[in-house]
Parts: sequence; structure tokens; C-alpha cells
Amino acid sequence: GRVERVEGEAFLVVRGEKQPAVTGQDIGVGQGLETGEANSFVEINYPDQSRVEMMAGSIIRELKAEGGNGKRLTVEKGAVRAEVKKQPKDEPMVFTTPHGEATVLGTTLKLLVDPDPKKGTRIEVEEGKVQLKSKLTGRTVDVVSGHYAVAAAGSELVARRIAVVLLSENFQDRGRVASEWGAIVGGHPLAVLNGILEIDTTPRPADEYVNTWHTPGGLRSKKTFALPLRISVDIEMTDSDRDVNPTILLRPPSSSTGPGNLGYSGKDVMQVGRRKDSVTVLVAESSVKEAVFPIRSSGAERWLVEVGLDRIIVTVDGKELIREAHGLGSAKPYQIGFEASAKLGVPAGIKVRFDNVLIERSDR
Repeated sequence: GRVERVEGEAFLVVRGEKQPAVTGQDIGVGQGLETGEANSFVEINYPDQSRVEMMAGSIIRELKAEGGNGKRLTVEKGAVRAEVKKQPKDEPMVFTTPHGEATVLGTTLKLLVDPDPKKGTRIEVEEGKVQLKSKLTGRTVDVVSGHYAVAAAGSELVARRIAVVLLSENFQDRGRVASEWGAIVGGHPLAVLNGILEIDTTPRPADEYVNTWHTPGGLRSKKTFALPLRISVDIEMTDSDRDVNPTILLRPPSSSTGPGNLGYSGKDVMQVGRRKDSVTVLVAESSVKEAVFPIRSSGAERWLVEVGLDRIIVTVDGKELIREAHGLGSAKPYQIGFEASAKLGVPAGIKVRFDNVLIERSDR
């Protein structure tokens, strides 16, 4: 392959040594490429007009030349998009990652590789077909146009339809946050800092605690969303306490979000949250399911909540914890909220943080 285009920081790696990558540079057998973390990009072209695009923060450790058994790239991390022209049947293009192997005879695909084995390798096929093999289980799956599959620890290797993104929020743009979300009136103080929604649950004795709980702090979407849905979010607590509850909320819209009218009652309201070492699902404030799952000692957990027409699936850090019928009235549109509440006696200074929100239309 040859370096066709370079933007930002990019390096050719030769025998472990980095040198700046430049346009027009040939990539030798066994050499690799790395892109920088900010606004960096590299395009690799092949003589048959196949091309590979490396996004920021990506590492390809080894490129194998054409001939023999075909083209081969070892992708260690990051995001790669490839447009692969039709290849000879016995000489496919192969993308190898720490978690899997994607075999391509001619297609357009995206490859997302996370060093965390629980997040693993995700293949999205825009056009054509890709065979993905899991290194963890040895199983394979064919992924066709408009579908994706994930090879990761604790995840089922199965092709699913790519979800339509309805809302993506990283809390970087305060103006956009204000236009898309509404703060809960009278709740715990919140701030949008450095791309994170942070809620401070420090006790506030002068405030009202309804049924021993402070009005939650957090944001609720101004838009509404119909089921089925997939909600992904990073959740972090700076310290764990059973009386500090981070929550993902689904509820029909209400004109008020103040004390006494928080919209938790009613058969069409769902709360998905954590109480220290348990993950819970509540509908109309009654338990649907609870699963024991120890909280991380540090860092954020990645939550995936899939709410179908008749059931809910909750996955935390790649581990499916809850799969249960929910009983929601699925015909209604729902607001989605990210919030936290606490009792008066909790230690001062505990903060709950939300980041990297993704709301998608689900195929379940």
C-alpha cells in the first residue's frame, strides 16, 4: 500500500521506530502506521483502488503486501474505514484485531477496535458482506449490508441491524446541551464541565427531602422517543454509597419536573439505575428485576439499556445483567433522563457523572 493522504499527526512505524508519514510514501511489509489523537487522518491506497482510512487515535501494527494469501492488516486500536474492491476468492483482504478477524472479498466497512476486551471489535458493513471470526470463541458470523457484529468478551457474536442514531451527546457544547436538555427544578446541583455532566449529591439540610430522598439532579431530554430504543452512556460515581442512586429514566413528558411532580409514578415510567452493588429496573416505582453487580472501584462503567416493545435488556461493561418483560405502554413517546438522587445522610462530596450518551432506534 501507499500513503495517499495525511492530516494532522501520523507516523510510519519501521522496526519499532516512528517517523513522520508523508503523502506518496510506500508502506513496506511488516511496517505500521499510527495517527495522533486530535484531528489526525491517514488514507492508504492499493494498486487495485482499494483504500483504507485511519481515523484519529488509530494503530495499524502491520501491513502485509499483496500476493500470496492476499492483503492483511493488523489493527491494534482505533477506527478504520475501508472500501475494498473485489478480491480473488483465495486472496481476501483480512483485518486482524486483538479480538477477531474480518475476512473481506469486496465491500465497504467500518472497523472499531477498543483495547478493552469487554468492548472488543465492532464491524459495521455499509455494502457487501464480511465474515467476522471471534478469537475468544472461534465462532464466525456473516455480516451483510446495514448490519454490525461485535467480537468481545461477554458478548454474543451475532449480526444485528445498524441502529439509527436519534441523539448523541458528549456534553462538549453547552449551547447544544441547553437546546436539547432541560434541568430538573430544585434538584441536586449539576454542572457541565470538560465534556461531562456532573451531579453533586452533597447533603443540603436546608432543602426538602421528599420521602427521605432529595429531588434528583440531572437532565431530561426535550425531545421524545418511541420504543424500541437503545440507550448507551458512561456512568461514574466518585464514591459508592447505597443511598446515592444514578438513574436512567424513561417517562412520558410532563410540564413540571419540580418536587412532588417528578413523574416517577404511573405504569409508563421506568427507572434503570444502581444502588451500590446492585443494578435495578423499576416500573411505576415497583421492582421489575434486580441483579447483583459490584460497582467499579474507579472509572466509568459503560451502560447499555435496550428497551423493546415488551422487554428490557441491561448490560454493564459488556455483561448482560437483566433481560425481563417490562410492561410499559409502548405506544407513548418517552423523555429520557440522566439523573442522580441521594438521602440526607450520605457523605459530602460524592458526585455522579454521565458522559458519551447515545440514543438509537433499536431492532429488538
